Amino acid sequence: MTHPALPIIIGLVCTSFFLFLLINGFRHRSVNSIMYSIGFLLLAIFSFFWLSFIAIGKAYKMVNDILPDSIGILKPRNPVDAYLSIFGPANETCVKTLNFTDQIVPRLDCCIWIEFKTCPKEIERIISLNSYKVSEHASLDTLNYLPTYTPRPYWWQLQTLGQNVIVFRDDSKLPNHDKILIISTDSSHGFYCDMLD
Repeated sequence: MTHPALPIIIGLVCTSFFLFLLINGFRHRSVNSIMYSIGFLLLAIFSFFWLSFIAIGKAYKMVNDILPDSIGILKPRNPVDAYLSIFGPANETCVKTLNFTDQIVPRLDCCIWIEFKTCPKEIERIISLNSYKVSEHASLDTLNYLPTYTPRPYWWQLQTLGQNVIVFRDDSKLPNHDKILIISTDSSHGFYCDMLD
């Protein structure tokens, strides 16, 4: 990467020539002098952008040296890591994450959405992690239990859980935080929505 002194020197020289030729062009009513001054103005603008490019590159390198993982901050997690961060390590080998949408930028992305296959022991473990209000609904009766947060992922189809579903809604009463776990009656398939605003 070029040293920043070069575009600064070129920019200052071009700006000086621009001002000199512009003033001289108006004083002597010389169109050629004004045209040359515009050329030097364009070179000065180019030098400014060149200097900006160098400064941004140096700032990026400094931030990357201080925070080596800063590149990955806004990258979505993979489904397995998301499941682990939300529910902890599974005691059973029956867990398979089918679909996942991460909340990459809080307030812009409303929720973490997960669809997973599981088994009754794992569901029991997940339920023991929080205090929930429990209710049972027909899977088509979505107005009574479906989270209203949008945009919901296209794969969020609760009818795949069967005729009835069991809904666990977080009972912790944290402001701007809602957790909804919706499972099939045989505890083999689940959907989870974690909204944090």
